[in-house]
Amino acid sequence: MTAPRLFPCLMAFAICAEVCAQRTVVPAGGDASGNGGTMSWTLGQVDYIANGSASGTVAQGVQQPTEFLVLATAEQNPMTRSVHVMPNPTSDGITVQLSTTPERAATYRMLDLTGQEVATGPFIAASAYIPLAGLASSTYVIHVLHDGTETAVLRVIKD
Repeated sequence: MTAPRLFPCLMAFAICAEVCAQRTVVPAGGDASGNGGTMSWTLGQVDYIANGSASGTVAQGVQQPTEFLVLATAEQNPMTRSVHVMPNPTSDGITVQLSTTPERAATYRMLDLTGQEVATGPFIAASAYIPLAGLASSTYVIHVLHDGTETAVLRVIKD
């Protein structure tokens, strides 16, 4: 090929390569396959083009899915603010401290994450010590009860 014909061919190739290719620099990526099929994945999103019209918008390029979770929240019991757990996290045991000496019978129930009761007992004056040395490292939930009515729910992390 002569030089006058080579230049237009190279220009056409360069323009076509720029128009047709997606470009991105990602820290990781790969292909995965299984019984359901195959897929390609990339980690990170660094480049995309949004094309919009009156009927909608399409994002072309490297994209990541977005998932929104709505969590229900229970109303805060005013008694919960007057109950403290220390130390948290712990490895040996915890002290559950009420802000005042209860007028009614106060007890606690401690459950593991499966809902199994692992400890229960009364408050002596305004505190209760719960030994955790024999329990597995996990998160536990403590229910504080006054005359059988739940007044506080606390989470404890055992190292």
